[in-house]
Amino acid sequence: GRKYNTMLSRTSVCLVAAASKPAKQQKKVVASSGTTTFKRHLLPKAAYDLRRLRAKATLKVAPTDTRIIEYPRERLGLHYALNIALNKHHKLTPTNDAFRNLHTRHLLMHARGSVDKARSIEYAATGVENHQVFWVSPQLNNNMQPPSGQQQLSDAQFRKLGRMMADQIGESASVFVQDSAVGSHRLAEVRTRTITNDANVSLLSKHLLVPTVATRVDPVFWPFEITVMIAPELKLSNQDLADLGLKSNTFTVFNPERGLALIGGTNASAHIRAAIESLAASRTSNWSVPSVTLPSAHVVAAGANAGLVFDPAGILSHPKNADLVSGFNGAIWNDYGTFRMWGAVSHADTAVPRTLGDLVEKSGKTAVVTQSVKNQPIQYSHPAAVVFLVRDSTGVLPGVGRVAANVAGQLLASGYNGTSNVPLFAKNGVAEPQGTTAKLFAGLVEANQTPVFVVNTRRRDGSELTAEEVRAVVNAALDGTLAKSKGVADMTLKMAVINQVPGVKTSLDASKGFKDKAEYAAAAKKLADSLGITNA
Repeated sequence: GRKYNTMLSRTSVCLVAAASKPAKQQKKVVASSGTTTFKRHLLPKAAYDLRRLRAKATLKVAPTDTRIIEYPRERLGLHYALNIALNKHHKLTPTNDAFRNLHTRHLLMHARGSVDKARSIEYAATGVENHQVFWVSPQLNNNMQPPSGQQQLSDAQFRKLGRMMADQIGESASVFVQDSAVGSHRLAEVRTRTITNDANVSLLSKHLLVPTVATRVDPVFWPFEITVMIAPELKLSNQDLADLGLKSNTFTVFNPERGLALIGGTNASAHIRAAIESLAASRTSNWSVPSVTLPSAHVVAAGANAGLVFDPAGILSHPKNADLVSGFNGAIWNDYGTFRMWGAVSHADTAVPRTLGDLVEKSGKTAVVTQSVKNQPIQYSHPAAVVFLVRDSTGVLPGVGRVAANVAGQLLASGYNGTSNVPLFAKNGVAEPQGTTAKLFAGLVEANQTPVFVVNTRRRDGSELTAEEVRAVVNAALDGTLAKSKGVADMTLKMAVINQVPGVKTSLDASKGFKDKAEYAAAAKKLADSLGITNA
């Protein structure tokens, strides 16, 4: 109960009121000067709370138009640490919701496009054509030199463009952040942050990038290495384009020294993937344990053996050979072994069964399907073999040939795909001292005594290896059969030519279709010069 002291006339009496008793119950009170009985009706307990009475008398009700802000008020879309990280590291202030590593179902709620019964989403690609690529020269680190022959922007132009993109993304209805990694294992991961205002792009990033334990760290302190900022709906005025040195609203600008890429005017997966490839490759070649990032290589497994197969022409995409591939569209190789580069595979087969969150990106009559890779190893041993698959339009390359480590590095750098030369380590190039990636690759081949083979599936007379024969050659490379074969030295193309492979009936003789040996020799000399292997 509560005690109240009341001064009575001539007598001091201690009244004890029990709060648990009814308000009007009678109470016998004993006075200090004698025994006297008083009959008193007790008031409700609130009446005795003098402090509450005084507070009630002075209470002022706020006007109805006054804004009352509750703090803290964090919720999904309002995360203080994320907002601080975006402002501190990227000069981006969200005016509305901002999400980090949002789950697939929620991203589908924000995404644009049509959702089918399997809960995959189909949408139109934008900015596929007229895409321009620019690089920014380093201010301090000379190891981050842009690839030769690339268009360049100044550091001041890059900073201005970055501020404009940050403002445009920050003022959008939602900002989506994905913190993950390129590389399937912590021994070969490039921690990557993508920032966009497009849920489709964020869902693509969620599929492509590999989850990493490091994302449990507060976003302010998360140790990301590269950042890709994507604004698919960015529209710059003609004056802004001129001031920034851009030629269109569809662009990718690389600043490898800062580990940052700005992508505007496109949501195309090919452009986004290529940007991440170039930034990641620029980082891995400068690690304390140098690693080679190989976007054009598949990790291929045959039984207990695993190897790397470069397949720029998409020969292994045939359904009869698809099961060979364990890690599609990219690998990372270093002293610790081989690793998958991506957490997803992109292909053009729309008939493949799809599942929750799969992406179908349409551009005209073509489509690109992106699906997460599940239940695959995250680390492999050093490759049992390296295979360059080529569909040579000239028919000059031998059917099967073994090359030395230095020639293998040159083939990687030249990137001959049968019709043109595109470096196999990154579509947009890598920021590095010239030749670094090729030397690292050749060094790994030599250190691990990895056999390297060139396989040309097409002859000059038009004959081609079947899907089954391609599979037989790859298996023979992985199980060591080709390494045991004795080849005939070709001094022009710098390889040992192998003319017999178990399971291959199609002729592997490269001279078929040429008039005579002199004509073939001249064509081989021309090809060797274009590949840069004449003096290798």
